[in-house]
Amino acid sequence: MRTLNFLTLSSSLFLLLYSVGGVAQKIISGPIQGLTSDTSAVFWVLTKNTSSFNVSETFSSPSYNIVIKEDTMCSKHLKNKKAFKYTLYFPSFKSSNGLEGKHPINNYSVFLNGIKYNDYSITHSSEKDSLFMFGSCAYVGKGFSRVYRPWNMTKIFKTMSREKTKNMLWMGDNVYLILNHDLKNTKSIYKRYVGVRKQKNMNKLLSSNKQHYSTWDDHDFGPNNTDGSYEKAGLTTAAFNNFWVNPINESKKGIYYCFRKGDVSFFMTDSRTFKVNGGSSLLGEEQLKWLKKELLKSKATLKVIILSNQLINSVEGHESYYDFEAERSELINFINTKKIPGVVFFSGDRHHSEINVELDQNYYPIYDITCSALSSPRPKFRGWGAEGNIPTRLEGSFITKHNYGLLTLKKSAAGKSMVVRFMNKKGVPLYEHEIPITKLGY
Repeated sequence: MRTLNFLTLSSSLFLLLYSVGGVAQKIISGPIQGLTSDTSAVFWVLTKNTSSFNVSETFSSPSYNIVIKEDTMCSKHLKNKKAFKYTLYFPSFKSSNGLEGKHPINNYSVFLNGIKYNDYSITHSSEKDSLFMFGSCAYVGKGFSRVYRPWNMTKIFKTMSREKTKNMLWMGDNVYLILNHDLKNTKSIYKRYVGVRKQKNMNKLLSSNKQHYSTWDDHDFGPNNTDGSYEKAGLTTAAFNNFWVNPINESKKGIYYCFRKGDVSFFMTDSRTFKVNGGSSLLGEEQLKWLKKELLKSKATLKVIILSNQLINSVEGHESYYDFEAERSELINFINTKKIPGVVFFSGDRHHSEINVELDQNYYPIYDITCSALSSPRPKFRGWGAEGNIPTRLEGSFITKHNYGLLTLKKSAAGKSMVVRFMNKKGVPLYEHEIPITKLGY
């Protein structure tokens, strides 16, 4: 009888723990930290079996404010799962000498269904930030997509989660939406996103103490090499905005914005929404006007323009800004005419990494740093090879292994310099190149 009572009690206790202890209701992806400023920090999280989601920060001031917004499309189309974006606005303070400011929150707690789930920390930027991580082409096979790629090469994301940088730049093809399967409707698009976000190593990177900033390329947007005429662009745009926490774009159209970290400004551009295949437009008039304006405003030493497609390498059969020569020339001529120093270009797309430089297009050399692929199929599986002799390519920079990039703005007695490293899946450097700032128009 005592044994029976003990078993009954144990079973009841197990059911109680299962229902309220974080097993039935849980976070399955995130929290992902996005834009963080002196006044606020924004996050994205995906939960399972939650009827309510709440956040409480640990600072004692009563003046803080937290705004939580549920992604109702996710709740509608994904069984038992809900996505939330929440913004923590830092409380104001007034010092004894009358100075006013914001008190940054360092830690906060998450509650699921009214019960505390876990504590989390916030990564803050500073004027001394000088190390940035970047990459593109992150293929993760889940469900039907495993037919195309039966195995996953995701160890690199675990390695990246350990890097000391506070910022990660996703430069496109962050998720691969497969035509005639994932791109059928909103439900299938959301299902693909969730499958990628749930992958263990990917989630480890996304939920690590880093701020994540992203733009997209063709596979986030629609079919391969597609342009802005894609009929389901509205669905993929909504999904992209719902699953990332990028800075708000003042325009109602497109995925483009800029932000500054330390002495580096980043300009995340959209190479899909305004693209017109056939050579007339890549960024489009509206976005190009915005980019020129922001370049003129920036006082940062280094100004990094993120293009999903390459600026310089124009090998036939692959997308390049040279396919839109008039618009490309307009941008380069603007940098030249206005004497804007410190501009470099980053790109992805190609499933290999390399650095190209043109010496005669601008009043200082133009660099295009291509970093790809994080986990997508590599060139050797497709017979691409080194594509012959590319005169603009820096010797030794052609990398076909899975890799990610590290950008460092280095300060020394000799002056400032920009250092780029390509790192393999274990975090071992594959290639390094240093560019003195004096060679970038200063």
